[in-house]
Amino acid sequence: MSIKKIISKIAALGMTAAIVATMGIAALADEVTTPAYKQDGSITKTLAVAENVTVPNISFAYTVAAGTAITASEGQNEVYAGSATGLSIATINFATTDDTGLAAETITKTSTISVVEEYTKPGIYNYVVTETPTLVDGVSAETRTISVDVYVVRGENGFVVDGILCYENGSKTDFDADLTYVTNTLTIKKVLSGNQADMNSTWQMNLALTNTDADNAPITIVNNGVSEAVSASYTLGHNGTVTIYGLTANDTFNVVETLQNTDGYTTTYELDEAESTADAVTAVGTADHTVVVTNDKSVTTPTGIVLTYGPYVLIALAAVVVGFFFLRKKNTAE
Repeated sequence: MSIKKIISKIAALGMTAAIVATMGIAALADEVTTPAYKQDGSITKTLAVAENVTVPNISFAYTVAAGTAITASEGQNEVYAGSATGLSIATINFATTDDTGLAAETITKTSTISVVEEYTKPGIYNYVVTETPTLVDGVSAETRTISVDVYVVRGENGFVVDGILCYENGSKTDFDADLTYVTNTLTIKKVLSGNQADMNSTWQMNLALTNTDADNAPITIVNNGVSEAVSASYTLGHNGTVTIYGLTANDTFNVVETLQNTDGYTTTYELDEAESTADAVTAVGTADHTVVVTNDKSVTTPTGIVLTYGPYVLIALAAVVVGFFFLRKKNTAE
């Protein structure tokens, strides 16, 4: 065989191999196997709320952007860029209307990655979804950007979605989250003391509260066991208490008695078992707090007279008694 024929055959074989390779890549692009760990596109958020705390108004919104296309290669299926209108995801909202009562509760909300794009061929379609939370102080979540792959296969009546996979920084993920509304309490207590205190009297406690999320984080008040709306003042008697629930870290408070240091009473303040003052403004931070306002009215009974003159009084009494019996005996003898 001549060298010319050999070269011609080699060229033909090379062309055949190239055609086969191209057909193989095309097959990869057309024949997609959905991973067994596929997702159904559901999104679930839970929010745990403590006893006597109302559900805050928070939300999670979703925006969709066109995805990234990837050319098919060995070990890599072709990925098509999905359109920015190809997915629809409803916003998840938690609201005060979700409350079921004053008991501790966990609220569950769901949404779904709905595919609305009309496909003309099977394959993997990529989208970029950004989740943006609108939160209040006490609930933590980050804005997330997640790559969403939609697997499309041939169905009996066209192309159908066989599964969805979400990735974040190259790892499989989802949009699910278990959230907690972290809050603290403030308890105001009135105490009366002293031997002259009127234990049946009542006193007005004024509360100056700065709520950092006034629109989104309502506060529940339980005054002596009865739920009522938040107020700027409370009337309390001896050992009476009022507790404010739903305070968050950046909230501040100040408690002042209206008639402090009046009518012979001495008023003192105690914050978390430490001495405080009427003008103290305290940030809630991450702890529960207790303010005790004590009115003391005491009178000291003098005791020095008895100790100093007591012996002389007893001697005088003894002399009177002896004299009485002496005169009585004399009168009898006469």
